[in-house]
Amino acid sequence: MYRPLLCFLLILVPPLLQAKLVFWNSQNEKEYVQTLAEEFSLATDIEVEVNWIHNQDYKTTLLLHAYEGDFPDVALVPADFLGVHRHLKLSPLSPSLIHNYVPEKIQSAASIEGKLYGVPVFWGNHLMLYYNKKYVDEPAKNWDELVDSRSVLTKRGAKNALALNINEMYWFVPFLGAFGGWPMDGSKIDLNSSSMKQSLVFYRYLLNAGIIPKDCDSICVHDGFKRGESAYSISGDWAYKDFEKSLGNDFGVAILPSVGNKPMVSMYSTYVLVFPGSGLEGPKRQALEKFISYMHSKHVQRSWFSEAGLLPVREDVYKEVIKNADKNLSASLAQLSLSREMPVEPGMSYAWEAMVKGVTRFLRGIYTVEKATMMMQQQAIRDAKRNGDYQE
Repeated sequence: MYRPLLCFLLILVPPLLQAKLVFWNSQNEKEYVQTLAEEFSLATDIEVEVNWIHNQDYKTTLLLHAYEGDFPDVALVPADFLGVHRHLKLSPLSPSLIHNYVPEKIQSAASIEGKLYGVPVFWGNHLMLYYNKKYVDEPAKNWDELVDSRSVLTKRGAKNALALNINEMYWFVPFLGAFGGWPMDGSKIDLNSSSMKQSLVFYRYLLNAGIIPKDCDSICVHDGFKRGESAYSISGDWAYKDFEKSLGNDFGVAILPSVGNKPMVSMYSTYVLVFPGSGLEGPKRQALEKFISYMHSKHVQRSWFSEAGLLPVREDVYKEVIKNADKNLSASLAQLSLSREMPVEPGMSYAWEAMVKGVTRFLRGIYTVEKATMMMQQQAIRDAKRNGDYQE
């Protein structure tokens, strides 16, 4: 006798009140993201389940769930994930979903071949040179200066001159950029180049110069620098706020050291909301559109920067950030101006995997520089062809 009454009550409940969004992300500021989700739920009565995935496992986890047909409703991902849009079943989106304050440059970073696949939320994600003023008076402008300063830094108490995530290719690419190379030439994979050979040789020289711990990884770059073990650390804007809080008045930021007179070229990228399994075409469309509007609101755009140090995509809020920039933030923005957009073409995913193998084997002396670059190119193309993602 209660079933008809229950059905009647369900009819009366607005559709949005029944919606629940599953939201994936890999952001360092877990508590902040959870707070954002809770604020959204309070304002809209739409429940949000926040799932955090470690950055190193994020793409693989998304692809595995896509293979099983188990999609989150929405995920916050770096724009290069759009290269696997076919595997994640991302449908092209209407540009009307993006707030008109978001510049065309940022919108294009979420597009492939003119089709929009993600909604930009914040941007930057570039590497820069952090330094501890306890050890460093003036930051090194080039690598020769940094290598030569090793003994002085040691005398001042620094265990290491520099922390750099050796085996992560995002840290290697700026060296490639300094020699005029890039992993992609348009939509084509470009790893077997003279620029790649030069950057590999220089990278090995630095690792043998004794300024970087041989086992340096993400913990060394982040936690070790916060503990004062290294005078310098190369890390991204995602670490800015944490380093600032930890080092206080000893916190410093500079652009990456040049290779001779050649500036290093970090990648930058946009973080975007994506809707795997063509989620925006399903029954939760209205709830997802409200989530997009919330992420583009002035309040949230400002808080991404104030709480996490991430640059807003809304041009009006970004101008506020620039206007109030101090010396350290100005250095970060100067580095961003020297950076280059991370490719979002499908081939980039395979270039990353091939570079890991080639760079590692070269540094270990297993491959010559010629064999390493040839292997990288061949592997990336082979894997792209195997998965139907190769572009001539």
